[in-house]
Amino acid sequence: MLGILALMAMNSDIPSTEAILSRSNRYMSDAVRFDHFSGSVLISRKGRILLNKGFGYAQAERKIQNKSTTKFRIGSVSKQFTAAAIMRLQEQGKLKTSDSITKFIKSAPSAWAGITIKNLLNHTSGLINYTSLKEASGSFLESPHSSEEVLALFRDKPLESTPGVAFNYNNSGYFLLGLVIEKCSGQSLGDYLTENIFKPAGMLKTDLQESPKSEPGRAVSYRMENGIAKKAPFIHMNNLFAIGGASSTTEDLWTWEKALRAGKILNKSSVAEILRPGKGDYGFGWIIDTIGGHRRSYHDGGVNDFSTSLQHLTDEDITVIAISNRGDDGGIRVAYDLVGWICGAPATIRGIQPELLSESAESSYKRITAARKRFPIFDIRESKVKELGNYLVISRNKPQALELFKLNAMLYPESSDAHYRLALNYSWANQTDLARQHIQRSLRLDPKNSDAITLSKRLSAPINSASRR
Repeated sequence: MLGILALMAMNSDIPSTEAILSRSNRYMSDAVRFDHFSGSVLISRKGRILLNKGFGYAQAERKIQNKSTTKFRIGSVSKQFTAAAIMRLQEQGKLKTSDSITKFIKSAPSAWAGITIKNLLNHTSGLINYTSLKEASGSFLESPHSSEEVLALFRDKPLESTPGVAFNYNNSGYFLLGLVIEKCSGQSLGDYLTENIFKPAGMLKTDLQESPKSEPGRAVSYRMENGIAKKAPFIHMNNLFAIGGASSTTEDLWTWEKALRAGKILNKSSVAEILRPGKGDYGFGWIIDTIGGHRRSYHDGGVNDFSTSLQHLTDEDITVIAISNRGDDGGIRVAYDLVGWICGAPATIRGIQPELLSESAESSYKRITAARKRFPIFDIRESKVKELGNYLVISRNKPQALELFKLNAMLYPESSDAHYRLALNYSWANQTDLARQHIQRSLRLDPKNSDAITLSKRLSAPINSASRR
């Protein structure tokens, strides 16, 4: 009885379905307007889709818009499929997660003898992460490499920790898992995933992309260079392989998440093992934690300016999936904000924007302080607050703009520009003494701030002239 009451209490502070839909629509409107979000977003509750929509362009040059069915590269969210494939092979009796990886990896060094498949799955292998190596940086991933060439990057590197002792998120481990899958199945990774994961789940638009050739239903990724969106370089799938080589849609990822939990892909005991948190709150291809006191399982992915996050609130059966093809971790930021708002722990300024546009600077500062406590890396960039303030000025809401610039000076007291912007807005409000105080502060912080110098002269000259009359 106590367990039921506790669960009811846990769910009681979750917003209504109507509130989630309303806030999500407003949030996405702001994300598109201010962050130029491009991608696709899906939100569901108890199996009912609330929002399922594409934004921006999948292929800007051809004016092909993103849709709910657009296919994106999903980066490390692919690890969920790799982990499921390993568990499927275990169910088929072709391996055990307790097996040493030296049983499957050709020419494995003796130092790997103590590393098990489970260590690879939950990032406790002690292997060095090859994607962090200098040899794998730059244009390395833009050219195709054989599995042996990738393996050579880290095979002879010393272990960073004893297997099973420490958590260290590690792409090397998942690359090796791909080789294990191919060795045990006798198939390519793509074929095994298609036959044993994608098709059984009903994921008809998910695959491992091997060609840089554009397809009508597949998104191209873009990165901003000097304010201009340019195509990001193509990264070859065989380099990413089992660590992040899959492409999918928000609808397919939703189908996948439901199928996994329903036992359509694996038996219940395998699913339970996948979703059992170990060191670093990591299961097998899933992170399992709490947000705002609510149980969550999720994973993020990022690859050449695509970004993805698949998040599920366990007790509320709420799923949020966001994928972006326009840099700045857009998909991840959107998912964190939407789930964060639902659970009372937003992740960026966009997640509290409606409140910032209506309350005092002091109230906003308290709100942000509380948000930082709930989410320590809460993103409240000075440039984003200034952007909102400028938007209000253009919208002819200067009183609220003043509150935003006051807030920015409170958040960034050592910023010359923040104090200059506040002084400018105080001058427009005819609060000259306060304008002078902040322009002086701005110039103390940066005596060469040309905008502040100009405003300082403008503030002082008319006043002196008036006093002589």
